Amino acid sequence: MDLQLWTKAEQKKCTILALRGDEVHCLEVNGDKAHQDAARIVEGLQQGQEPAGLGATSVASMKAGSIAKARACPDNEIVEFHPEGTDGKVLKFPTTDKTAADVIRTVLARSGRNYQEGRQDITAGEAMAPSIGIGVVFAIFWTLLYLAASDIESGKGVDVEHGRRRGWKQLFAWLAGMLGMNGTMLVGAAVLGLLVLWAAVRLIKRPQRTVWTPATA
Repeated sequence: MDLQLWTKAEQKKCTILALRGDEVHCLEVNGDKAHQDAARIVEGLQQGQEPAGLGATSVASMKAGSIAKARACPDNEIVEFHPEGTDGKVLKFPTTDKTAADVIRTVLARSGRNYQEGRQDITAGEAMAPSIGIGVVFAIFWTLLYLAASDIESGKGVDVEHGRRRGWKQLFAWLAGMLGMNGTMLVGAAVLGLLVLWAAVRLIKRPQRTVWTPATA
């Protein structure tokens, strides 16, 4: 059967999307030898072996004709195939070069069904997720900076000679000494304001994903 393969390699994880005939399979490999294992799995698929017997960490499969909805995220990096019904597992595959829409069209062409392509706003949670994620990281950074600035202002100083992570302590001590308490507060307020503004803009003008659903008669 005609086989098409797409792979995504990360540091300790490889994901393989295989389209064989009218079946689509998503195989995931994790661990220190993920790249070597993925190469072995790709070779096995090319030889016609069954995906479930190739030793992948996880395998999810579905018939192309059973796809009730396919989605490409706004940046065109992630593929999602949603099966019919409520019990099936959603197949997700991260592309390497922002070709999610092309991958979806290739898979749906094997389904024997007609699909219509449309656009859909992402949810409010998805719109706010990037600013919330960055906000959490910044909050941790700013809290450590504030504590260092508070210690310096009180005359206690920052102990950079003892304990672990001396390099980080020296960095925060230097930044806190340069900014002072007022500067630290201003930086926190400015970044918070920018994050709120970014979240508001994304809520008002939400990015859109591309969605494919079975065509209606």
